[in-house]
Amino acid sequence: MKRMTNLLKGAVVVLGLFFATNVANAQQKIGHINADEVFQLTPEFKTATEQLKALSEEKQKEIEAMITELQKKEKEAEELLRNQSEANKVQTQTKLDSLQKEYQQMQQRIQRCSKSSARNYRKKTTRINGPYPN
Repeated sequence: MKRMTNLLKGAVVVLGLFFATNVANAQQKIGHINADEVFQLTPEFKTATEQLKALSEEKQKEIEAMITELQKKEKEAEELLRNQSEANKVQTQTKLDSLQKEYQQMQQRIQRCSKSSARNYRKKTTRINGPYPN
C-alpha cells in the first residue's frame, strides 16, 4: 500500500512536470521579423526615399537642361559652317573655335555633374539602406 502511494505520488509529480514543461513551451513564442520590411514601413524611410527621388529628378532635369544647351551650341556651329563664305571665313572660324571650347567645357560640366550626382545618390542610399545592397 505504501508502495502504491509512493508510485501514485511519483506519477503525479511526473505528470505535473510534464504539464509544467508544456505550459512553459507554449508561452515561448518564436517568430521571424523581416527587419528590412519593418524599416521600409517607417515614416522616416518613406521621407528619405521621397527626398532621394526629388533630388534625383532635380539633378536629371539639370543635366537634361545642360544637354539641351549643348545641342543648341552644336546646331549653332553647324549653321555657321553652312553659311561660311570666303568673306567671313576668318570671323566664322574664330566663332567656331569659341563654340568648340564652350562645347568641350559643357561636356566636362555634364560629366562632373553626372558623376557628382551618382556619388551623392550612392552616399544617401547607403545611409538609408545601410552599407549592403538588398
